[in-house]
Amino acid sequence: MDDSRNLASLDPAGRGVRVAFRREGDRWVHSLESTDGTGAWIPVWKTSHLAWSEPWPASPPLQSLERSKLPDGRTAFLLVGMSGTSHWSASIEQGQAPGELVFDIACRMSKLPAAGVAQLGSDYERIDLAAPDGIEFATLEDVTDTEIQVEANRARIRPLAIPQRLPGTARWRYRVSCPSTIKP
Repeated sequence: MDDSRNLASLDPAGRGVRVAFRREGDRWVHSLESTDGTGAWIPVWKTSHLAWSEPWPASPPLQSLERSKLPDGRTAFLLVGMSGTSHWSASIEQGQAPGELVFDIACRMSKLPAAGVAQLGSDYERIDLAAPDGIEFATLEDVTDTEIQVEANRARIRPLAIPQRLPGTARWRYRVSCPSTIKP
């Protein structure tokens, strides 16, 4: 796999998480992978998507991917995309703590999804239910506008604040890490 499309964060023992991007049609989709320090990456979760023609896909429709160095030396991916009349942006960066990645996603919308349409946010599907999970989703310490629901085979991250005036922006932020790298 092309390392320029992967972003890993490891703790001193070599345990951690990685986001791995791949092209699917005109979009970038990703999987979340974990490692226990042996150097082998295990894909655990992948983004869920409706048909590309849907104006409200289950996960952000990201079409442009750029790798960037942050001023403090950490690495980030910056992504943008659109579907229907809405525009999405995402920043995925190595966290301040070793072994974690931080996701910051926003959707600028001019109208709300119709009733019965998948809700705004990021959806993940488990790749192999028999494999150990190895990934934990959590909100950032200062974030109160994001909801995370994790089931055996699906994880859903949603913004709690949907704009009341349009056009408006909804934002959701979360981190992923290996359970062994999370600080109590």
